[in-house]
Amino acid sequence: MTLTGTQFGALQKALLSAFPTSGALGQLVRVRLDKNLDEIVAGVANLTDAVFATIQWADAQGRTIELIGKAIEENPSTQT
Repeated sequence: MTLTGTQFGALQKALLSAFPTSGALGQLVRVRLDKNLDEIVAGVANLTDAVFATIQWADAQGRTIELIGKAIEENPSTQT
């Protein structure tokens, strides 16, 4: 699934709201996606860029739907 720019922005906003710290985002990625956040976002300086890189990674891996589903499982208040 390739996201449109609008969809990408909406997902980024939802993930930033649902996972407001790098620790929370890291837990989502490690526990729900079985990946290490540092490997996905190497060299990224802030949370906004980390979420952006995570979505780009999921898109490149064909795991966007999985990322959305796992984010909702981890935090049911996630709105995409």
